[in-house]
Amino acid sequence: MDFEETIIVPAILETMKHVTAQFTASDLVIKRESVSLKIHDLLHAKLGKFYILVDEVSMKDFEFSKTFSESIELKQKAEQDALRAKNELERVKIEIATNYTDDGRDGTN
Repeated sequence: MDFEETIIVPAILETMKHVTAQFTASDLVIKRESVSLKIHDLLHAKLGKFYILVDEVSMKDFEFSKTFSESIELKQKAEQDALRAKNELERVKIEIATNYTDDGRDGTN
């Protein structure tokens, strides 16, 4: 019996499909460690029944199209820019609030 073809490869393919379907494409890149851990745990359970030890799962590269990869990067940058803008707005609000006295007039006059 060829364990690789009949047990190992099908288990790997099924596990990869099952786990990666739970993540968006951008999350596959961002949450690579979490994805690897889920794949490892599932493979360990499936292959352990056949006394096959899964020592490590290494996910080196997800190959997406260049356009898709760029869109992921742009989305991340936009989210970071939005967070920076929100923080700056809060900072300005606090600064304005500290420049006013209790009666509502500018404290510099």
